[in-house]
Amino acid sequence: FAFTLFLANLALAVSQELDLIELGEAAGVFTILLFGIEAAGLTDALRAPNGPYTLLAPNDDAFATLPEALLDCLIKPENKDVLTDILTYHVTEGVFTSANVSDGFTQTMLNGDEIAFTVGSEGDVLVNGIGFVEYDVEASNGVAHVLEGVLVPPGTDVAAFLESCLPVEAPSGKKAKKDKKGKAQKQKSGKRGGRRG
Repeated sequence: FAFTLFLANLALAVSQELDLIELGEAAGVFTILLFGIEAAGLTDALRAPNGPYTLLAPNDDAFATLPEALLDCLIKPENKDVLTDILTYHVTEGVFTSANVSDGFTQTMLNGDEIAFTVGSEGDVLVNGIGFVEYDVEASNGVAHVLEGVLVPPGTDVAAFLESCLPVEAPSGKKAKKDKKGKAQKQKSGKRGGRRG
């Protein structure tokens, strides 16, 4: 039912000749992508009359496969460059449709890195190993293809980025032991004080 509603929303969006941002808003399944685009300051760039662009658009289910901490880190102001690099790895100037795609087809994205397509023997298409939910969703300033996952630029080490972003916590065991010892010493000195009185 959700997928049928998604397609119905896309059909409505196309019939209204919306731009790529408006298309995402109308579909209702790109809330995380649109939030990231806004955080990176890319919303106006992807609106008409800018373009035409081809947008490889991960839906909310695609983002749900990522570690929650990664999304929290990416939207921090100090990580705007990393967020922008990832998002512009999903956009290219000009339009390419599914009809243009063949096995080995490549495209250079706005961040300067390439994506590569593979086509299986049964016609299943993957980009950097990620599948598609929908192809060729037309907008007034380009076309969108809906992805099942999120593309990561070749130069981005997700594990290292997370490690640098997340706070380092002190070992809780040693702290608890120290606190317990300190509490015991305090209680002991308190008893001694009572005897003196």
